[in-house]
Amino acid sequence: MRWNMKTRFCVILWTIALLLAGCVRIEPIPAQTGDPEQEESALSVLCTGVYEDTAPDGTAEIARFYAVGDVLLCEVDEVHAAYYAEEIRPEDPSLLLAPVSSLPAEGIPVTVRRFSGFSNLGEYWDEAAAYRMEFTPDGVVFHAQDGGEDYARTRSGAEDSGIIGQKREELRSLLGTEPGPDPAPPVGSWVSGARTLVLREDGGILYSFREEGHPVRVYAGAYGIGPDGRLVCLTKRIGWAEMPFEGSYRWALEDGNALVLRSDEAQDPILAESEIRFTSAEVLTEGAF
Repeated sequence: MRWNMKTRFCVILWTIALLLAGCVRIEPIPAQTGDPEQEESALSVLCTGVYEDTAPDGTAEIARFYAVGDVLLCEVDEVHAAYYAEEIRPEDPSLLLAPVSSLPAEGIPVTVRRFSGFSNLGEYWDEAAAYRMEFTPDGVVFHAQDGGEDYARTRSGAEDSGIIGQKREELRSLLGTEPGPDPAPPVGSWVSGARTLVLREDGGILYSFREEGHPVRVYAGAYGIGPDGRLVCLTKRIGWAEMPFEGSYRWALEDGNALVLRSDEAQDPILAESEIRFTSAEVLTEGAF
C-alpha cells in the first residue's frame, strides 16, 4: 500500500501522540455547548433543591438559593418563627460558574448581609460579614472570617415546586378568566440599568432591582394578559414571606427592540417607577422560580 506525503505526516503525528500519552497526561478541553456529561456549575448545584437545618436556638430553618443576573440570594423560612433573606456577594463571581470539583479547597470568599420585610423597614439589619463558602457532599458550609459563627445549609432531599407554579392558579383566579388570545410581550430577558425583567413561556415572571446601599428587590411569580390587554402579574418578593405583590401594566414594543412597561402608580410597588424602558439581553437565572 502506497501512502502519500499527507497520510505519512498524519501517521507520524499520531505515533508521537501515543508515545507521549504514557508519560504526559493530556487534559481534555471542557465542552462549551451544554454537554450533558459535563459537570454542573457550582451555581446550578447550589440553586437546586431545598435545605433544612436547625439554628443554634433550636429553630428549624428551610432555605432555598436563587440567582438572577449577578444577584445571589438565600431565602430562609424559620419554622414557627420568622423569615429572612441573605444577599451573598462572592469576591470572584466567576468561581460560581466553575464545576464544584475545581473550586478552591478552602472555599469561595463571600460577604453576606441579611434583610427581611418585617425588620428595619425592609433594609439590611446587619453589616456585611466575611465568610468562606465551602461546598460539601451534604450542601454548603459558611465559615465565618470575622469572628462570627459558622453555619451550614444541608440538603433535605425535598423537591421544590417553585414560586411560579404556586402563583399561576392564584393569578387565573385574580383575572377572573383565562388570559385570552390578546398579543403579549415577547418572552425572554430584558434589562434597564440596575433592573432585570424575565418573561417565560410558562407564564412566569421575574423582576429584580438593585439599588446601591439597599437590599436587592427580587419579585417572582406568574403573569398573564388581562381582558383589557394589560400585562397583569402576581408575585412574591424574596425575603418578604408570602406577601402578595400585584402589578398591572400597559405595555408596548418600541423601536423594534425596546419593551416599555407603564404603571398608573408613580411609585409602583414592583417597578418602583411609573415607566421603565427595557432592552433585550441575556440574563442568567437559577433556582426553583
